Parts: sequence; structure tokens; C-alpha cells
Amino acid sequence: MSAYNIQSLLAAFTEADVISRRYEAGDVIFREGAPTSRIYFVIEGEARALRYLSNGQELVFFRARNGAALAEVGLFMKEHPFTAVASLDSVIASVQRERLREVLRSHPGLADRFFFCVAWRYTEAMMLRELSAVRSSDERLLMWLRWQASLEGNILDFEGRMGSIGSEIGLTRESVYRSLARLEKKGFIKRERGMVEVIKS
Repeated sequence: MSAYNIQSLLAAFTEADVISRRYEAGDVIFREGAPTSRIYFVIEGEARALRYLSNGQELVFFRARNGAALAEVGLFMKEHPFTAVASLDSVIASVQRERLREVLRSHPGLADRFFFCVAWRYTEAMMLRELSAVRSSDERLLMWLRWQASLEGNILDFEGRMGSIGSEIGLTRESVYRSLARLEKKGFIKRERGMVEVIKS
């Protein structure tokens, strides 16, 4: 979710307004505390917004996939509140913050979509906060999978992204894999080559 009609959005800018760049998995797109002079959008691939804890662990706020913005909140803040890292090989486009403000003021339809996505980020944050209160790793993962399925459909593509799920919902990678095996054995999910099918209850 939190996705735009990215071609319609970018079409509102001149070619000189938009900078596109390829990032390899693991590359930092911007760092926490950096000035929000530009707003970033995922054209291809996936990026995650995170903070690093004192022990080096990642605390993931959300994942942005094709067509999603990495930091809508940057439109209203002077510095990025988190670090953005490419989860997969990705293409990221960016536009100047003030230029985006101009475009939103002159295109009400785009502005409506932009602020819908800001509201969705809030909903997403509340969901992750609720998950953190669930002590069972199996139940926490199942709730998260069902949440993802409500957005993307019952068959979820986690190819190359499985390792980042744990940091998003507060579990270790090993806990995620063990829980996936138990959930599959209980008939809540099916797995095949990086794909997870969530079985409707």
C-alpha cells in the first residue's frame, strides 16, 4: 500500500525535476538526520525505512515497494527521521521538496492521493505497534502476514526479502523461519520458492 500512480505523479514534473538512480541491495539512499531537500519514490524494487539501535540491530518502520514514497513526512520536516536502505536492487526517483509542494498545490488529485498515503503510513505504524504487544512469535507473524495479504492479495512474494521481515516485526530471522514452518504445518500458510500463500480462515 502507500503507493501512487507513479507515472501520473512524475508526469507532473519536467524531465529536469526528476533524478533517477539505481541502488544495489544494501545501499543507503539517505540517512537519518540528513536534510529533506528531496522526496524519494520507489520506481522498481523495494526499500526499507529504519533506525539503527545501539547494538547495531535494525528497527524497521516500513517497506516501500514499486510506486511508493519513501518519506512523505519529509515534506513537513527539515531532516529525515530515519535511514532508507535498498532491500533489493532498485531504481529510486527523487524530486525537490519545494517543487513537489508546487505540484501538489496545482494538482488537487495528486494532493489527495499524497495525503491519503500519509494517513496510510499512520495506520501502518499503529498496526506494527499492535503487533509488538503480541508475545507469541507465531501469532505475531500470522497477524502480519494477514495484514500484508489484505493489501497485496493472498499470495505474497518474499523472494530476497525474507531476512528483513524479522526486523520489521521485532523477531529474529531464525524465529521467523521457525514460525513459518509451524504455521505451514498448522495449515495457515503454504510456501514455495520465496512465495507465501496465506490461507483464508
